[in-house]
Amino acid sequence: MKKLTSTTIIPKSLYVARDADRQLATVISGMGRPGYVLVARQMGKTNLLINAKRDLESSEDVYAYIDLSGGYYENPRDCFRNIIDIVLEVGGENISVPSEAILKDRERPTSLPAAKEHERELRGVLKNLKGKLVIILDEIDSLTKTNFSDQVFAFIRSIYFSRVSYSEYEKLTYVLSGVAEPANIIKDKSISPFNIGQKIYLDDFNRAEFDAFLFKSGLELDGLIADRIFWWTNGNPRTTWDLCSSIEDALLAGKEATEESVDEAVNQLYFGSFDKEPIDHIRQQVADSKEIRNALTQMAYGKGEELSDAMRSRLYLAGIIGGSYAQGNPVCIKNRIIERALSEKWLSDIERSRKSLLALADDKYDEGDYQAAVDFMQEYLSQHGPAAESISPLTYFRLATAHFMLGNYHDALKAYDKADIDKKKLAQFYYEKVYRRGIACFFVGLSEDSIAAFETYTEEYSDGNFYRQAQLNLSSAYFKCNFEEKRDKIEAINREILDSADAETVDGRELLTFASVNLSRMFGREGNEKEAVNYALEALKTAKNEERPAIFLEALNKCTESDDRDYFLGKAIEAIISGELEVQRFRQENTFQYNHQVLLGILAEAYINSESDYARLWDYSTGGNTGGAIPSDKLEFDVILTLLGKTQFAKAEALLNDSVGNNRISMDQRIAVYKYLWLLTGKEQDTYRNSYISLFESDDSTFKLDETDVDLVLDAISDAITSKSYSRALEHIADVHRHGLSGNLDEGARALVEYMEMVLNSRLGREAEARKIAEHILGKLRSLTKSGSEYVSRETLEIVQKQAADIGRHAIMVPIKRTQKKIGRNEKVRVKYLDGRVIEEKYKRVQGDVEEGKCELLSPIGTE
Repeated sequence: MKKLTSTTIIPKSLYVARDADRQLATVISGMGRPGYVLVARQMGKTNLLINAKRDLESSEDVYAYIDLSGGYYENPRDCFRNIIDIVLEVGGENISVPSEAILKDRERPTSLPAAKEHERELRGVLKNLKGKLVIILDEIDSLTKTNFSDQVFAFIRSIYFSRVSYSEYEKLTYVLSGVAEPANIIKDKSISPFNIGQKIYLDDFNRAEFDAFLFKSGLELDGLIADRIFWWTNGNPRTTWDLCSSIEDALLAGKEATEESVDEAVNQLYFGSFDKEPIDHIRQQVADSKEIRNALTQMAYGKGEELSDAMRSRLYLAGIIGGSYAQGNPVCIKNRIIERALSEKWLSDIERSRKSLLALADDKYDEGDYQAAVDFMQEYLSQHGPAAESISPLTYFRLATAHFMLGNYHDALKAYDKADIDKKKLAQFYYEKVYRRGIACFFVGLSEDSIAAFETYTEEYSDGNFYRQAQLNLSSAYFKCNFEEKRDKIEAINREILDSADAETVDGRELLTFASVNLSRMFGREGNEKEAVNYALEALKTAKNEERPAIFLEALNKCTESDDRDYFLGKAIEAIISGELEVQRFRQENTFQYNHQVLLGILAEAYINSESDYARLWDYSTGGNTGGAIPSDKLEFDVILTLLGKTQFAKAEALLNDSVGNNRISMDQRIAVYKYLWLLTGKEQDTYRNSYISLFESDDSTFKLDETDVDLVLDAISDAITSKSYSRALEHIADVHRHGLSGNLDEGARALVEYMEMVLNSRLGREAEARKIAEHILGKLRSLTKSGSEYVSRETLEIVQKQAADIGRHAIMVPIKRTQKKIGRNEKVRVKYLDGRVIEEKYKRVQGDVEEGKCELLSPIGTE
């Protein structure tokens, strides 16, 4: 009687447990974090999950297995509801709450976000569950085809942190399974459940497990035959099953099993048409990926150990190598069937059949897949080296434009510089290049180059497709860096747009909106509140729904009367909630998008003015409607920073204290807030610095020190040494080593940290250690005293150098504090705003923002 029939679910009698089964059982029994099984197809992951359900499910527990590839979900609500429906269906009598009650609630109109509804339903199920609930989500990578996948994964992650508030979540855990790495499954890594989960590698049968499979199958094979099967498959579950099933057929037909018959069966199964799983799927992945083909070639030449971890993981998920690579074992093709299917001849044939990289780049560009177009072009350039310089200017134009569309403005400028387009023969492309260069220059801080580009376009190409946009962008560039001189020109440009744009067309409405906001900002800068608000209201007449919150915020920021501010704040919140808007990814060129910064601005204003409005918008924004499913701790942290940027220090402290008291933000976030408070205020510097240092010493803090952190810590070390609190100074030094210094820290800052450590060792009589540090400092300062440092003055560096040299004469070291170089008004500086933007500009143009605390001065970068 045949046992090894074609089947999807392996019966219990034939199932062979592997190490992954034991790992999964441990994760489920612990209930402390999610488990995730990421492995190639046809490795038995679904059977692993189903067998765990068979083995571990008790009379009171509920194991809900959900195949997410089984249907298309139009929105997150459909997905969440399907999960609850399956839980209720399989839970049966173990769940006392009837499904009819939940279904009845769903029939009522609701304004609850999908995630909030799911949370309520799930908590209701858990409260009425006798045992525990294990939700097994299979084929999770299928969710990446939706625009709400991150919301689902963020919700799963939040469950484990919400146990502090909701004890019923202690009865719930998740097991996730798919065929892709977490980095490819979730867009926002900060909300990933995978970084708190237990990764489970599902590997092939070892020899003992293979022998157990033969025993369970009832195949009585000679030892040489079993050896030959294992020689071919190396324990791969799918190929082992199929090959043994073929041999079983032969035995039932009265034929003898020999090594030759095993080889013949392998040839018939896998090397005829190569259309049998898993070989067909593996070959397709190799055919589609130049990177995988390159990796296979590298392995063939014995250089597999040089492959990156990311490529090894990719080969594992493709089913080409085994999971043992993660334990540091050699990288090699997992079995001889796969090795022969991926022969060198086949790989060569694949290469010859591929279109040229330039043709592929052009195809992807035309399809609007700009990242793929860039990738193909970069691959072509890396392969052809100097010969690539002969490619046409239009090809470089396309590369530059693809970078531009992706927001890679520095790369776009480099490529545009190589696109030497003939102005007379290809005027359209030439002036499009000029226009896009103007935008790119604007966003990388090259304001004068930006103005020159837009002036060229508007003066020379009035018939161009981007003429009106170039006018508007020119006015924005004038506004940014030449307002006083070009004020009348700014007004004239935007009034001309208002008079000429057609409100009946989409493009016309966009122009009208942009011009109205420009005039609103212009009058606002001049202190003309009435006109500023009037033009903001004009902009709202033509704005898209998703642009309205940003424009209401513009109007709110122009008002001084509290009633007017309350009105616009209410309108902004209503536009978000009634419009069911989702936060969009920040794009600099999308001026009025509803993005994270707009949400922060409105939340901060709401916190300042209206607790009820703040609570309403907060509930909406943390309920899965933030586009990127922004974690609540990050959102709250960013609101605090926004309040600081508005100099609302008391409000920022109140929200910080509430957040800390309720454990809503992390230790590193708390440290950052105190750092900014120290930076932005003067009267309570010691209080904020002391709070910072106290948290800095905590074992829970994990950040690396930037230049501002070094300022604070050096002050603390210097004070401790001066007061002879050497043990305290040693603790600070130890904390610096524990945290480490950020990779882009100025060398002058590094030198001062080492200097303080040298001083401390000298004071404590540790001369050998002090000399060792002094030698390192002197080697570093030989170049620094010539080139200078952006962090400390040359005079300070010379003092450090002299005292490091004196260490050999047993001189007493004196702690010093750095002196900041004086910055000229025309000197270029680099500043970082609280929203994360880093720009380069003349100091006089950002001095006001620096002094008002809107941005942090990173460094001078030169003088013009």
